[in-house]
Amino acid sequence: MSLLLVLARFLPFIWGKSILLGDNFSLMVPGKLFTAHWIRQGILPLWNPTILGGISWVGDINQSIFHPSTILFLFFPPDLALNLLILGLLILSYLGVFRLTNLLKFSYRASLITGLLWTLSPVMMGYVSNIALIQTASLFPWLVWAGLRLDKGRRAFWRFLFILSLQILSGYPIMVVYSLITTFILFVSHHWPSYLKLRSKKITIKTLTQLPTSLIHKHLKLWFWAVFLALGLTAFTWLPFLETLAGSTRSIQTSEQLLAGGAHPIELIKLILPNFFNNSLVGYKWGAVWSRSTTILPYITWYGGVVLAFYLFSFKKWQRQDKVYLSFLIVSLILAVSSPIYSLLMSNLPLLGQARGPGTWLMISSLCLALLVGRAFDSLKIDKRTLRWVTGLSLGLFLTTYLVYTLVFVNFPYVWQSLDTWVGSRLSGSEFHTLIRDQIIIKAILVDLLLALFCLMTSVWAWGQKRYWIILVCIMLDLTWQTRGLVLFGPGRVYRQEEAVKTVQPLLDNINTRQYRILTQNYNHSYTGFDAYFDAISLRAPFSDSYVTPSEMTTYNHAAQLKAGLTPDWNMPANLPIIHGYTTLLPLDIAKQFAHDKTELGINQLDEIKLDDPYLRNWSVGYYLEDSWFNLSWETRHLPVIKEFGRWQLKKLPQTYARFRFETYEPVQLDSFRETPNHLWLSLTNRKNYDTLVMADRYDRNWQATVNDRQVDVSRLDNIRKLPVEPEINTVEIWYAPRMFYLGLVFSGLTFFILVYRLEKRY
Repeated sequence: MSLLLVLARFLPFIWGKSILLGDNFSLMVPGKLFTAHWIRQGILPLWNPTILGGISWVGDINQSIFHPSTILFLFFPPDLALNLLILGLLILSYLGVFRLTNLLKFSYRASLITGLLWTLSPVMMGYVSNIALIQTASLFPWLVWAGLRLDKGRRAFWRFLFILSLQILSGYPIMVVYSLITTFILFVSHHWPSYLKLRSKKITIKTLTQLPTSLIHKHLKLWFWAVFLALGLTAFTWLPFLETLAGSTRSIQTSEQLLAGGAHPIELIKLILPNFFNNSLVGYKWGAVWSRSTTILPYITWYGGVVLAFYLFSFKKWQRQDKVYLSFLIVSLILAVSSPIYSLLMSNLPLLGQARGPGTWLMISSLCLALLVGRAFDSLKIDKRTLRWVTGLSLGLFLTTYLVYTLVFVNFPYVWQSLDTWVGSRLSGSEFHTLIRDQIIIKAILVDLLLALFCLMTSVWAWGQKRYWIILVCIMLDLTWQTRGLVLFGPGRVYRQEEAVKTVQPLLDNINTRQYRILTQNYNHSYTGFDAYFDAISLRAPFSDSYVTPSEMTTYNHAAQLKAGLTPDWNMPANLPIIHGYTTLLPLDIAKQFAHDKTELGINQLDEIKLDDPYLRNWSVGYYLEDSWFNLSWETRHLPVIKEFGRWQLKKLPQTYARFRFETYEPVQLDSFRETPNHLWLSLTNRKNYDTLVMADRYDRNWQATVNDRQVDVSRLDNIRKLPVEPEINTVEIWYAPRMFYLGLVFSGLTFFILVYRLEKRY
């Protein structure tokens, strides 16, 4: 039944809806479609020529092109593939918690509760908007389970190796590191009595001197080999990633960028009410998060909080593992807050220092909280009198809150004005507070309180009556309601490509996209981009001048229009080259060229590109695709309109150099041309005996070339490529040969050979 409740959370999938916005819409799904498009043609795309002048696709580990999820996008429409992936991963993660809690001797009912608290938690619901995040986090409980059993024989070892390798392929390396740290410490704490060979669980200087080095050495050897072999098997994934990471803006991010995604200390109130400061579905944002990014904190429902609170009273009787969970919870919460501690820790760890967002630690907090509630549920022996008292108290709080809600909203203007007078006109005199804004905020908070109290009251009553299925339903309802702003369901058609093709194709007929790129309104203008659209949804009137209407919140028509305008990265499945775009690893060289402030480079996307930027000419950007709905034509009135279709206008940028040109900027007339992500074949006639062919594609040391079957060097010219050519006819072949990828394949092959050899020797 508990598993059915997980599925019930996503009932809109049955009605043809899907989860919109977030990185899935802007980057992940377009990336999967780009990968699937070329795999169907028998080509594994190692390079992506469609954004940022070209980026290493195999080096962007977030795209997880080697993860089994890519297969779904080969055979299903994008919305269905995404829905199946999300449901499959959540079910998988739920089963992982169930296996873990069984190993930890939880009762069946406690396992169900723990599974729900983890799988439907705000942290996991926040991750569903990013394929790489949910893929990696869903394996966290499985890795902990396999890690605790690592010393239980060969099968346990291979199982741990498989899960760790799959998690590495999932696309979010920092989560893998955190998962390993957590799993190793839990393993050590689990085996501590064996190390001490004592019944006492106390750790003293004397007991530390009695540690049996042979057993410790055996366990350390197991861990070393498991991690070493997993890294060996997946070397073809992470070696090119390290190379790409070193050349990206993340390698030079500022302390402020490093701490992005961390929680403000006052946001810890979200442990009690997740929507206290913001709710995208309602469209409000206030307080400490008004001018900063918000953080998603764990939440275990008020019932879980009451159970855990009772359990804390018996802290002296806690088992060792419970104290470890609590320690993890405290440490991860401290690190998740944007604090000097996290900054100091990350700045002194070379690889981890390039990770972004202390909020990632909250994955650990969420699982530990769920485990503590499960342990508390099994350990507590509460008499019916106490349960009746808690039920009565929650009923009283519910009725009081409902009374306050009724009294306040019967005549809210009078209440607000009276309060404003009492505080000396601080409300009416503030820049933020207005009557209508405060009404929306207070109403939303009171409604959240009412539902949380109702679920608490019902759950505690059911606890006393031993009707545990009611507790599970209440937990699901509570978590669903409190995470409703994190999971926005919209029409699945928004992900499908047919509408975009119909819009763009008439504009691009007879347009030379081989020689000239297109500039879309992705990040060219901050008001028209996807970030602005997401902000407009998250912060609607009366909190901003948002153009998102109530109708838009059900149809998401503008999201479909953004996709039709090839934004943010919907140009990728359309194979249309642009110079900007959205990526997790923005190349440092192109970022420096277009950045307004060279000392404050963006992390995932270029700054807004002005239409008079001289680098547009160098990168062969010849056209500008404008959405006239935004009525910004006054900024582009000097550009000639060469095509129109519906609300779209294709405008010509002046004085643009061709993508393929000679050193004198004269365009190359191509006799033949063929291009795939990894390869270019072209022929040209060099009648004026020029020395150099210039290509307005981003330079990368892994590109190689031959001219008339003779190996030549591909060198850098202002961050683009150049290579020598011969007089008269030239047949040019250029291909991408990522050294780290092929070196990784060698390491992975050797590791696989070692494993096969050991298996044959064993059997």
